[in-house]
Amino acid sequence: QSFSSRLVRRILENIQIEIQNVHVSLTDAEGSAGVVLESLSLVTTDKDGKQVFVDRTTGQDQTFLYKMLLLDGLGLYLDHPESATEKFVTSKTALGAISET
Repeated sequence: QSFSSRLVRRILENIQIEIQNVHVSLTDAEGSAGVVLESLSLVTTDKDGKQVFVDRTTGQDQTFLYKMLLLDGLGLYLDHPESATEKFVTSKTALGAISET
């Protein structure tokens, strides 16, 4: 493998994504619908769910790459002006140790 391919692989294996305070809304004369998200976090972990930096070039046998996705304050809503009720669904979810080979 070339240096650049090893570098790209190491970056992709250890990339961290954090998104906070998102609100997407679609509104027209018929009503509105939207999604809210307090936070989303995607990190690399070890087999026990502890956040780590992965270096597969050390020669250790690491068959799996573990990722953890944390969603907090995810909500969907639908509001129609003719309806007295507003639909709002929220979820606080942690999906842990999603592995890929």
